[in-house]
Formats: sequence, C-alpha cells, structure tokens
Amino acid sequence: SSFVFFSKISDLLQDVEKRNLVIGNIALQRLRSVRFLGVVFDEGLTWKNQIAETAKKAEKRVNVLRATTGLSWGLRKDNLLMLYRAIVRSVLDYGCEAFNQSAASSKKVLDRVQRRALMVVTGALRGTSLASLQVDCGEMPLEIRREQQTTLYAIRTRRIKDHPTKEIFFPNPWDKVVWTKRNMSKRRQKRVITSAPKRIIDSLKKLENFDFPDDGPLLTPPWKLVSPAIDTSLLGCEKSSPSVLPRALDIIFTYPATVAIYTDASKVKEKTAIGVYFKTLNVEFARRTPDNISIFTAEITAIQTAL
Repeated sequence: SSFVFFSKISDLLQDVEKRNLVIGNIALQRLRSVRFLGVVFDEGLTWKNQIAETAKKAEKRVNVLRATTGLSWGLRKDNLLMLYRAIVRSVLDYGCEAFNQSAASSKKVLDRVQRRALMVVTGALRGTSLASLQVDCGEMPLEIRREQQTTLYAIRTRRIKDHPTKEIFFPNPWDKVVWTKRNMSKRRQKRVITSAPKRIIDSLKKLENFDFPDDGPLLTPPWKLVSPAIDTSLLGCEKSSPSVLPRALDIIFTYPATVAIYTDASKVKEKTAIGVYFKTLNVEFARRTPDNISIFTAEITAIQTAL
C-alpha cells in the first residue's frame, strides 16, 4: 500500500517526510505522484508531471501529422487541421480543467507543441509566430481554450443536481479566493489570486442566479427511445423544380390533425440567420445566428428553437 500527501505548503511536505504512516503492522510507502484517470497528481499540485506527459504524448502525434504531408504531396490544409484537432488538440485538452491552475511558465511547453503542429498544418516558414498561425487556422490560444473548457465543465456541473464536484464551483467560488487572501502573506496572496482565471470567476458569477434545468439520469435508456418519423422523399429534388411545391403541400396535407411548424435557415458568405413560423398560432420568429457556422448547424438551430 502507498499514499500521497497533497499540499502546496512546502513545510508540511517536509514534515511528512519525517513521519511514517502505518496501517496495522504494514508501513505505507510514500509516493510523490499518483495517476488517476490518466491525470498525474503530484504532491505539490504543481501539475508539472502531467503537463510534461501531455506535451510528450502530443509531440508524438505531431510526428503523425508530419508523416501525412510533404513539399509536393500530402493532405490538404483543411484535412490536416481536422487531423490536428482530432489527435493533437484532444490530447492538449485532456485534464486541462485540473492543470489550468498551474504556473504559466509550466504551460508554455504546450504552446510550443501547438505551434509545431500548426506549422505542419499551414506549411508556414520557420519564423512564423504562434499568434499568426492561430489566426490562419482559426484556432484560439490554448490558455483561452482551457478557460473555456473549465467554464463549460462548471456549467455542466451546475446542471447536474448531485454532481460530486459542484461545491468546488458553486455557489460562491470567488468567496474561497477572498478567504485565502485574508490568511496569507502578500507574496503568496498574489499567487493564489492570479491562479484562478478572472474570466472563469466572472462567468460563474453570471451563472449564480441562472435557473439551469436538472439533467438527471434518463428514466428511459437511449436505445429504447422512439425515433421520430422523418419524410425524406423530397431530398433529391431541385428547389427550382416546379413540381417541388405541389409535392411538399401534398405531404403537409397528409397530417391534418397536427400543428405545422415551418423552419428555415439561410447563409450569405459568413453570415447566417434562422426563421420559425407557426401558422395556426400566427407566430413568426427570426434572428441572426453566430457568423461562420455551417448551414447544417443553422438548420438544426432553427429546429431546436422551434421545439
């Protein structure tokens, strides 16, 4: 058997070294770190071991990107970018909710891995800056992405009634930071205050009084849910064909005892918008959607808005 003593206070860690923990007559071996669900927890919670392993694993996958392209052959940029997001960025993201609170200097190695990967994707010159590569590929900086992932995790935590980590984020995570501020020296106080990203705290403050739906366990297993009937008989027809409208009306009139809801989405260059129309209730609704989303996403958004 073994144990790990977690603390950010070095004096406590040194004090533990002088003591022996025993269960019955068996002495416990002290470990400096432990792996749980693929994340390495070190005793000082510096996350240096986890970040080093993440960088090493991601670097190996960057070599896979290099093997798929050359000077005159290989995958196109969009395919390389999709491959980067699937096999490299997913590794850089894993466990970021935990190690995002580590020192900025420790996380710089991950930025270097991202830069090498985006260099392969774009084929840019060696001296190209990381910021330029991120703009060219539409990738946000890893620091902002980690804060986004942490905030999304906090939102998911808030929506689940009995989530075991809810007390970490809610109801007042910023109060814990203030409490720490009052009980530590000024030098240590600054480290603690800046270790919690301000954007995450501000986002959680806005969610404090928001009424989230309770995402409890499903009473019916997903594989037993009844799928809706979808008529795709018009799928292969051209919109400009004069026979499309009569055929569409015939399909609509086959459901006389239902409420007809009409949805549509349009896209002009990078701008998209959706529209919803309830004929029986005389309700019309139209709004802009975020730029640069696909027409498929806009159509799904229109249907979701109508429901």
